[in-house]
Amino acid sequence: MKVIVTLLLTLLPVATSLAQVSPEQGTPAQNDATRRIAETPVLITRNSGINARRIFQYLRATAEEFGVGTQIARFATDDVLDSQFTAHESPSAGMMVFLVAGFVPDAVTVEFSQVIDEAEFRKLVRNQHGGDDSSDLHEENGMFRLTTHTTWNEPIENPEYPPSEQTSDGDETAVPDDSGDLPSNKVTVKVGIGPAGGQVIQVDSNEDRGRIVEIDGVKFREHSVTLTSYFRYHDGFMLQSDAPELLTMALPPATSLRSLSDQTADAELLFYPDRIPTGFKQLFINTLTASGGTALQQVDGEDDTDYAVRRAGGEIGIAALKSIVLETQSVQGRLALAGADVPLSGRLHLETRPNSQFSSQLKSLSSARSRFAPVLADDAAATVHACFRMPDEARELFTALGLWVRTRLSDVAGADVDLAVAGEDFRTSLTGIAEHGNLEFLLKIGWSPSSHGVVYGGVQVDNNPHLLTGLFSLLRSPDIEPAIADHVEMVSRGDHPYIEIRIPNSQTSNDHPFRISRVYITHLNACLWFAAGNENAHEIIRECADKCGAATQLARTPVLTASVDFEKWLTYPQDDPTGLATFPHWIDATLGSAFLSEVNVSTRQEVGGQVTEHVRIDATDGSPAPSVQIGTGLLSRIRESDGTFEAGLVIDSDDNGLILQGEIGAQMGRYLVVKYLEMMDIVMESIEGPTEEISAPQER
Repeated sequence: MKVIVTLLLTLLPVATSLAQVSPEQGTPAQNDATRRIAETPVLITRNSGINARRIFQYLRATAEEFGVGTQIARFATDDVLDSQFTAHESPSAGMMVFLVAGFVPDAVTVEFSQVIDEAEFRKLVRNQHGGDDSSDLHEENGMFRLTTHTTWNEPIENPEYPPSEQTSDGDETAVPDDSGDLPSNKVTVKVGIGPAGGQVIQVDSNEDRGRIVEIDGVKFREHSVTLTSYFRYHDGFMLQSDAPELLTMALPPATSLRSLSDQTADAELLFYPDRIPTGFKQLFINTLTASGGTALQQVDGEDDTDYAVRRAGGEIGIAALKSIVLETQSVQGRLALAGADVPLSGRLHLETRPNSQFSSQLKSLSSARSRFAPVLADDAAATVHACFRMPDEARELFTALGLWVRTRLSDVAGADVDLAVAGEDFRTSLTGIAEHGNLEFLLKIGWSPSSHGVVYGGVQVDNNPHLLTGLFSLLRSPDIEPAIADHVEMVSRGDHPYIEIRIPNSQTSNDHPFRISRVYITHLNACLWFAAGNENAHEIIRECADKCGAATQLARTPVLTASVDFEKWLTYPQDDPTGLATFPHWIDATLGSAFLSEVNVSTRQEVGGQVTEHVRIDATDGSPAPSVQIGTGLLSRIRESDGTFEAGLVIDSDDNGLILQGEIGAQMGRYLVVKYLEMMDIVMESIEGPTEEISAPQER
C-alpha cells in the first residue's frame, strides 16, 4: 500500500533522481530540509486477533496434528517466541502510513505492536540486535537506532548467451566476465541474443553487481546492503520505522491504536484518500493525462482500425484511474478469522464521494441483467460468473472491435467467401453487444447423470442467427491448423445445431488424469454456450438453456461471483471417464511440485575463517504424480476436521462504492496451511542436506 501512495506522489524525474543516489548519501527525500510529515496517517491497519506469536503457535499445533512442518517446530520454540515477541496475551498491532510534504514527496511507514511495558520494549529491541558485528544498536533518551549490515557472495558463472555492452556512440564491445568494480552509480544497458534467437535486454546498476572477490581461487561477486531501523516506546506500544522522523513526530493516542473500529473483526484496514493533498492528486492526474495522451496518439503506419481499438481501450483505462484517484472517499477492509462453523471472511469497501460521477458509474456497472441467473445455483462444484453493464466508452470499444474483426477476416479471406461473411457476422454481434450494453460470462465445472463430468458455460451475445455459422466458418478456414480444422463439424443434437470439436486421444496429455474428447458450441437464447467433456457433454447445454429460456424476466446479479466447493466435488463418481471428478485428489498429489519446480540457494559459511559455498538444489522435478490415489493422503484427513471445504468471492457495486467479499472455509484454510508446511519442509531439508555434506570435510 505504501508503494501505491508513493506512486501517487512521485513523478518519473523524481524517481530517476532517487536511483542515482548512493545508500551512504541518503535519498533526496531524507535529505530535504523542507520535509514535513503529516499529523494524521493516510493508511492504518490494525489487528487484535492476529499476531506473530499466535500465528506461530497455530502453525506449530497444526504441524503436530498432521505430522508435517518439522522445520517450523524446530524454529518456533517457546524460547524463540519469548525472545522475539511480546508476552502480552492479546496484543494489538498494525501499521500507519504518513505522507511527507517537501521538495521530494515521500511516505513514512510506522509499525506498532503492543507490549507489556517499557522494560519488555527494551528487551525486544536488544534481541533484534543479537549482539554480533553485523549490526549496531544506538540508544539515546530511551529511543533506539539499529543499523544492520548484510553481505553475501554470488558465484560468477559463465552466461549462456553473453550480452554486449552498448556504448554511447553505438559501438558494441564484449563485457568481460570479471569486469571488476564498476564506477559509482554507473548504469549498463546490455543487448544480446537469447537461446531461442530472441533479443534480450538487460539493465544493470552498480548496486546490483557488487564487487569482485576471490576466495580459495574462486571468484565471487560480493553484495552488501545496510538497513537502518528506528524504535520508540509510546504508551504501551513498540513503534518501528525506517524513517528518523519516528523519534520526534507527534503520535496518535494509544487508544486509537488499541481499538478496532469494527469490534466483530480480528483485523481491519482504513485508507483515507481525502488526506492526500489535492495538489498531489492533480499532479498525478496531469502526469497520467500527458503520458496517456502521448501513448494514445496514432503512430506512423498504424492501421486506422487498429488505432481505434487501441485508443478506445486506453481512454477507458485513463478515465477509470482518474475516477478512482479523485472520487474515492475511503477504503475500509475487515478480516474475521475462521471457527469450527464460521469461515474466514474478509470485506473491502471502496466508498465513493456522494453524488460523484464515479458513484454513478459504479451504480450503472451493476445494473446489467443476467441471462445465466437461473443456473448459477446448480450442482456445479466450481463457478465463475461475471455480469456488468459496460460504460459508454466501452461500447465505443466494442463497435471499433467489430470493425477491426471484419477488416482482418476480410483481408485474410481471399477467395473464401464464407470467411468474409463470418467477419460481417462477428461485427454484427459485437455491435449488438454494444447496443444492449451487457457483458456476461459464465464458466462452471460439474457433473450430471446425462453429461457426466463437464466444463461448461457461455457468453451473452445477441440474437444474430448467423453467429454460429460464422464461427464454424472461422474454425474451418484454411488459416486454422489442419489438426484442428479436420476435427470440426456442424452436427445436430436434438432440436439444435452444434459445432462439435473432437479431441483425439493422441492430443490428450499424460501429465494429468483428464480425458476431454468433445467440445460443443451452440447459440441459444442470445447466448453462445460451450461444453467440454465426452460425447454426452452437449446434454448440460440443453439442460441449462431450457432453464434459462423458461425464466420470465432477467435478474440482476453481482458483478463477479467465484466459488469452489470441494466437498461437493468429492461426491461426484470418481470413476467418471472424463477424469474431472478426480481433480481434487490430483491437486492434492501435485500441489507441492507445482510450487517447488526448482529451488536455488546460495549459502555462506565461516569455518576457521571465511569460506563461501554455493549450493544449487532442485527440490523436485516438477512433474505431477503419475496416478491419482483416491481416499488416501492429506485430503481425506482434512475432511474429517471441523468446518467446510469451500471458498467464495463476490464483487458488487452500487452508488455507495465497490464491495469485495470473500470467504474460506475452515477445512480449506487448514488444508492450505498444511500444504505450506509440507513445502517448507521440502525447501529446508533440501537446503540443509547439501550444506551438511559440504561443511563436514571443512570441520575435519
